[in-house]
Parts: sequence; structure tokens; C-alpha cells
Amino acid sequence: FLIFKRTKHQKTQIPLIEGTGKLDVGNSEDLEKQVKMIGLTVDDLVRTNSIKPLIDLHIDEIVDAFYKNLEHEPALISKINTYSSITRLKKALRQHISEMFAGVIDGPYFEKRIRIAHIHVKIGLQQKWYMCAFQDLFMSISNVVATNITHKDGSHELMRSVSKLLNLEQQFVLEAYSYEEERIRRENEEQKVKIREQVASSSKKLASVSEETNAAFQQLTTQSNDIVMHVAKGSELSELTSERAVKGK
Repeated sequence: FLIFKRTKHQKTQIPLIEGTGKLDVGNSEDLEKQVKMIGLTVDDLVRTNSIKPLIDLHIDEIVDAFYKNLEHEPALISKINTYSSITRLKKALRQHISEMFAGVIDGPYFEKRIRIAHIHVKIGLQQKWYMCAFQDLFMSISNVVATNITHKDGSHELMRSVSKLLNLEQQFVLEAYSYEEERIRRENEEQKVKIREQVASSSKKLASVSEETNAAFQQLTTQSNDIVMHVAKGSELSELTSERAVKGK
């Protein structure tokens, strides 16, 4: 196939590279099933890797379109600016997309997707917005391929491979997304249990202090009664002494 970079005055021919592919899901039976169900093969990775120069050439165009679409949801932009910045995220997305077309899917590839999912949850990006953004990413890549690859049959086959690649990417990130949300939910539940236990413990201590205070109050009342009795006796003795003094006089 031939790839062209179109300018106002000329077309610069960019040849496809001879792609390479590596697909290693390790010992994960689930990942192996997922790969088989979407029909992703090493040949698909070879095809997508062959257009990496084209993707890298148009990477700014793809990334700019991605973030321009996010402007339709101002709350997302606000969250992004709270935790990071558009400039930093654009840089990360450029690298992310380039790595997607590197022709390699292995352990480090999946580990990075887990970290990405963690960031999405941290900034509060809901899954529906992630799905919308991913669809926009697919359309941008499709437009680049359709515009620059002249062989229609080859373009169709290539987009099938790109679709499989993005589908696996989406599945894995969403799964990691769910795991991270579940982990946060468990932590919140554990925190709630601890708070309930602390409240119960504090209530018991307060009840114990209340009982001690009540006992001390009763003891003080008894002591007060004793003092009153002693005062009364002292008063009687004082009166008796006064009477005897009068009689003695």
C-alpha cells in the first residue's frame, strides 16, 4: 500500500513499514479467551504496526480531536484541570496511542492499562465518558487510514485489525476500571465498619463513665447527708451547751 501526506502543494509518499507482532497473554485463561473471541491474531498486530509511521505522523491531529470532543462535557475538563492538565494528558495520550501500534501485546502492555484505569477512577471519569471518548478515538484513526491509504481492500482489512486492537484495549481498561471501583468500594465499606466499631466503643466508654459518675454522685449525696447529720448534732450540742451554761451561771 502507499501512504501519502497531503499538503497544499504536494503529496509526499510515505511507505508502510514491514510490521512485526507479538501476542503474549501469559497464563491468563480469561485474556486468552478474550483474544480468541474477538479474533485478534499476531497478523492483526503486524498490520496495525505497519501503519505506525502514519499514526505517528497524524498523532497531534488525532489527540487534538480527542480532547476537543471532551469540551462537550465541561465537568470533565474541570476534573482534568483539578488533577492534571490538558497539556500533560495530551502528551500521555500521544505515547499511549503510539504504543498501541507498536505491534506488541504482553504483560507490561496490560499493566500499563491497569494504571490508566486507576487514573480514570481517581479523577472521577465515568465509564460512559470513557466509552464516548474511545469511539471518537476510533473514528479519528479511521479517518486517517481512509484518507491516506489508497488500496480499499487493504484499508478495510486494516481497519478490522485496528477495531480488534481497540476492542481488546477497551475491554481490558473497563475490566480494570471495574476492579478498581470494587477495591475502592471495599475500602469504603471497611472504613464504615471501623467507624461503626469506634462509635460503639465510644458509646460503651461513655456508658461506663456515666455509671461511674452516677456512683460518684450517689456517694457524694451520702457524704452530704452525713455532713448534714453531723451539723445537726453539732447544733444540738451547741444548744445543750448553751442551756447548761445558763444553768451554771
